[in-house]
This record gives sequence, structure tokens and C-alpha cells, in this order.
Amino acid sequence: MMSSHIEDLPIIDSTVSEQTDPILRKRLQQALATLPGEQREMLKLYADGYDDKEIAQQLNQPLESVQWDLIAARKRLAEQLEPQDIKTDRPLLAYIRNRLKKKAIKEDKISDAVLMSHIEEALMELPEHYQRILRFLYVEGLLSDDVSSRLAIHKTTIRMLAVKAQQQLLELVIKKLTNSGSII
Repeated sequence: MMSSHIEDLPIIDSTVSEQTDPILRKRLQQALATLPGEQREMLKLYADGYDDKEIAQQLNQPLESVQWDLIAARKRLAEQLEPQDIKTDRPLLAYIRNRLKKKAIKEDKISDAVLMSHIEEALMELPEHYQRILRFLYVEGLLSDDVSSRLAIHKTTIRMLAVKAQQQLLELVIKKLTNSGSII
């Protein structure tokens, strides 16, 4: 067993101890509880100082699976531990801006407020299931697996529906921007 890897975990470092802010400790416990059992166990072993190979041997898992699961677990923890007040529609705004650029639409002159207004209006026009998926993914910042669990739909279907919802949202936003004279 190697020295502790706790400092490699997102937001968790050697200062997280009994003296740590109880709210942070509670948030960490809640975030850990959302992880699948195997990922939680892998993270615990990693934090206890085991390296990837030792974890793979101990859990009788392929090394590559352990490495991917550790990456996914750390990413999920980091997402869950980020301050709640910064999870906004900004990822959706960034997605739409990026797509507009790819379509060679001059979006740089459109303010964030105007574009967000059009995005919100367009979201409301989407079918209910598209709205829910996009809000879960972009507004709440959930992963496809989490959306799949909440909606009881296979994650492959969630991904397919998300792509269709994104395409339809983009078309509606472009239509709204054109109708408002924001783009020609």
C-alpha cells in the first residue's frame, strides 16, 4: 500500500479532516453516496493509498476498468461539490453560441441576455421530454446516467434524445434570432 492519494481527489485534500467545516464534510458524504458502490469502493481504496493496479487486483477488475471508473468517480464528485449557485444555463448558452459559430452565423454581436431570452423561449416550445432532458443535462448539470435513472430511460436513448433536442432547440433559436432581426 502506498501513501494516501486523498489529495488527488477533487476538493478533498489533507485539510479535510475532523476539523473540516461540517457542511463541506456533509456535502462530501452526500456526493460519495451518489456514486455507484464499486466506484465508491475504488475511491475509498485510492484515498487509502492504493494505486490503480492494487485496486484492480483487490476488486478482481481489469486495470482499464478501474482507471476509467476512478476518472468518472472523481469527475462526478467534482461536479457535485462545485458551489450550487454556479450551475446555471451558461453551458446551454455556450453550446448554442458554439453551434451558431459552426453555422457561420455572426453571434458575437448578440448579448448573452438576448440570446438567453431566445433560448428560454425556444426551450418552452420543445416537446416536454426534450425540455426535461435538456434542463437535466444543461441546467442541473446532471450526467447522462443520472438523467437515465431519473427518467427510467436507457442512457443510450437519453443521449439520442439529447442530440435531437439540441438540434431542435438550435433550429428554434435561429428562427427566433432571424425573426427578431438579431441575425440576417
